[in-house]
Amino acid sequence: NSEHWVITDLAAQRRGAVLVPLYHTYGIPALAFILCQVQARVVVCAHESFVTLLDCIKTCRHNAKHSNSSSTTTTTSTTTEQEQQEQEQEDKCVVNSVILLPPVAGPHQDEEVAGSLLERATRYGLRVVRWSEALAMGRGAPVAPSPTGSAAVDAIVYTSGTSGLPKGVVIAHRAMVATADNICAHYDLGVPASANVHLSYLPLAHVFERQLSTLFFVAGACIAYTSGLARLAADLARARPHLLIGVPRVWKRLHDTIT
Repeated sequence: NSEHWVITDLAAQRRGAVLVPLYHTYGIPALAFILCQVQARVVVCAHESFVTLLDCIKTCRHNAKHSNSSSTTTTTSTTTEQEQQEQEQEDKCVVNSVILLPPVAGPHQDEEVAGSLLERATRYGLRVVRWSEALAMGRGAPVAPSPTGSAAVDAIVYTSGTSGLPKGVVIAHRAMVATADNICAHYDLGVPASANVHLSYLPLAHVFERQLSTLFFVAGACIAYTSGLARLAADLARARPHLLIGVPRVWKRLHDTIT
């Protein structure tokens, strides 16, 4: 979790793009499958996960090559031409741009990327832009907002499910806004709400923490970002949040620490 993640989220909404949050822990086969299925063109990637992303794109290309070679030698009476075209499209990786976030550890400043990795990215046809460069590009050539309607897709959130590859859950803009409005209307967030501090530590790749961010933006509150679950206790003391949102595992850990 970081301010970079949320700025990316808001930028996507402002441009009418669909956000697809990903856990790096999904593993390369699952990540490659998702990148191809959603036809992702731009990937905002943590500095530490750049190698994993390149491996994902390599896997996508290998799968597409294997799929194309198979489709030229085999045909089935149950597969229509349209279905075959759709399958070939899903197997194709269309990522063309990567924005690299600063390393999580340290002062949140861009670091140099190894030349071998940049060379590998060039071979894959990727344009690599560091976070500071992306911000400078935006300041130099501002683009007018082009948000979508409330019924349009806001995000596709993948869940591991019970078996097989991850499944994508489609979420509309109006769902996020309605949830934030209802919570603000029925729960006392403090007086005034803008005086609240929220500590963001649950993963933003999950819709729960992302919804909380939307809620606190609506309330005009402040959000602090933890540097990791292992440092949660220290970050609580530093951020002094007014509200703490959690799941059972968190309450158990807090209980054990206090006792």
